[in-house]
Amino acid sequence: MSNGHPYPNWQALFDAPRSTFFAGHAADGMVDGTPQAVLLPSGEALFTQSNARVLIGQAANGALRLAALPTQVYPAPTGEGEFGLGPGMYHHFDVAMYAGDLSYRIWLDGVTTPEDLVADDLDPETIYADHFLPLTRLRLDELEVSLVSVAPVAPDGVMAPLAPAPLPGPAGAIYVLHVRNTGRAKVGGKWTKLNAPFEAECGFSLAQGEEAVFETHVAMGASYTDVLPVIYELHRRSALEWLNLTAGFWRSRLGQLNVDAEDATDDARFSRDIYIRSLFDNFNCLQRSICAPK
Repeated sequence: MSNGHPYPNWQALFDAPRSTFFAGHAADGMVDGTPQAVLLPSGEALFTQSNARVLIGQAANGALRLAALPTQVYPAPTGEGEFGLGPGMYHHFDVAMYAGDLSYRIWLDGVTTPEDLVADDLDPETIYADHFLPLTRLRLDELEVSLVSVAPVAPDGVMAPLAPAPLPGPAGAIYVLHVRNTGRAKVGGKWTKLNAPFEAECGFSLAQGEEAVFETHVAMGASYTDVLPVIYELHRRSALEWLNLTAGFWRSRLGQLNVDAEDATDDARFSRDIYIRSLFDNFNCLQRSICAPK
């Protein structure tokens, strides 16, 4: 399959290569939900992804915890003993952040209450599809539910600031809900978006084997005029098209890394997956310095 279009359908995404060593479950996503007057640092482990402009974090339970857009990077003052910083070490930066803790819920026909898709009792599993893409999967009765978040690359690598790489991408992200009916009876209901300043809902009816996809677009900007072009850009393509562009770029850069160590195959795979994960984590850290205006 060509790197330019790795996902001809959603199932191809769900079947994409993944590491068996990096996964999260509901217990890994539990955080203190007590309202805080000040946004304090969190020690929660998030599944992160970046397009060299925006950094997103998806929790192990499937919620989109945050999306952050650095707007200015400047050197930390030296000689103050702060975290052992020295000359040339950058620490301080201004950021536009969406900390909406976004999630979905489904209200099935004939059921008295809606089901929050990030509830602890649903036993979700979150992985990195294709080693970079946060993907949460779970079951709700006969529905197979998937939650995906992506900060996509630029659609045209030739015109991108870091050409020929399609980076940085748009100043936004897409949070996707995918549902498929695996039962014999038709399933109907509606989804609603939770825990955000603006809520929305949409009905659906799925026969056996049918699927539906719902998208939420998050646009970032230091001002209102910065946000509108991002909304327009994200609306020009479907979520699957953006995912194909992004996965095609990373597949072309990573290639395939096969390792073997005779009787230590698990150790060899673990070493390989740590190496791949380190590449992405290092790239995600770089986004705060290369995307901010100089």
